Amino acid sequence: MLIEPDDLWLLSKGQPPQSDELLQQMTLSRHTWLDYIHDRYLKNYIAQGGSKVKLLVGGQGTGKTHLLRVVLADGKKLGYQTVYLSARQCPLNDLVGLYQQIARQVVNEDLVRGLCCRVARAISETTDYDGAGVFAPQIYDEYPSPTLANDHIRKTAGKIIKKTDLSSSFKAFAYQVVCHRMINHSPANIELVCQWLMGQPLERQDREAFYLFEKLNKTNARDWLNSLILLSQFAGKKGLIIAIDDLEVIAEKAHGNRYNFTKRQADDICELVRQIIDDTEILSGCFFLLSGRKEIIADHPRSFRSYDALWIRLQTGLADYKRFNPFADLVDVDKHLAAQGDTFGSRIFAKIKSLLRDVELGDIQPPENYRSLTSELQQMVIDAVCERGGN
Repeated sequence: MLIEPDDLWLLSKGQPPQSDELLQQMTLSRHTWLDYIHDRYLKNYIAQGGSKVKLLVGGQGTGKTHLLRVVLADGKKLGYQTVYLSARQCPLNDLVGLYQQIARQVVNEDLVRGLCCRVARAISETTDYDGAGVFAPQIYDEYPSPTLANDHIRKTAGKIIKKTDLSSSFKAFAYQVVCHRMINHSPANIELVCQWLMGQPLERQDREAFYLFEKLNKTNARDWLNSLILLSQFAGKKGLIIAIDDLEVIAEKAHGNRYNFTKRQADDICELVRQIIDDTEILSGCFFLLSGRKEIIADHPRSFRSYDALWIRLQTGLADYKRFNPFADLVDVDKHLAAQGDTFGSRIFAKIKSLLRDVELGDIQPPENYRSLTSELQQMVIDAVCERGGN
């Protein structure tokens, strides 16, 4: 198996690789939690229209990001649209900002193709059209004139889009994408309407030309997110899985003695998390995975505990179980790690050693305990990368 340089650098920083294949091969003891999430939620509850929020908390280097990445990779295999966000890199102060960050990863060529393929299958079940180009010429022979064929595409698109639960503006978006791809290939117009879907403002004449009159704001952001999920499902996805990592940043200090976030900004993020938890009753087919170190639930003026409206919703998950509880919505990753047993560190080390041996990155010796495992592996990969860079 080929390990890309970017994945080697991620491993050298103690981060899971981008490659789903490498990630899956590095993953051990799925039965403790990952298989439960896969079978109960991804294959059943979320796929059937349910929504859920899970909060993962644990110490540094216990595998929180790895678990998030594996769930996302599992979801992608099952046909979900997946999104990974880091609170260190993305502004997540309100639902508007959250929607825009999610839409940047959801609104892409796959979404456009999925919408077009959905309409094409309604016109002809035997079509091999993949949504990449103009569809109309494929059915010109079946109609007296190209104009009638184009009209049939428009009518079919309007009919099936009208039956969805999308808002009127999202229906207009889907219709415009279909027409400007399937009838007259217009990349500039598709790019313009996709900018609207990502929450960017359009000029008045463009809004009127494409019937996209609604603007994203704090009042409708929740409805936009729900419509975005429904739009993804209409385009062929099972649902949406959103992972938000590194939430401990709200309680951390930058260089010097100043916090990364003001108290008001930290409260805004806590309020956003509260809204996410409450909105699971409204959203359909959405799985939120939130993650951070234990500082986010510690007794700290900028932690989740300091925000009463959020903390009251999390307290039920704080029951002190002696062993890891895979059913809890507040997932204790420290206990997840402890549940793997004393040999887990050596098994991980042997697995990584085997993978890196395949690409001739040298031999290594296992550390004495798991806590030193991360730094040992990081140094091993750094040395291997340096050697390769010098050859």
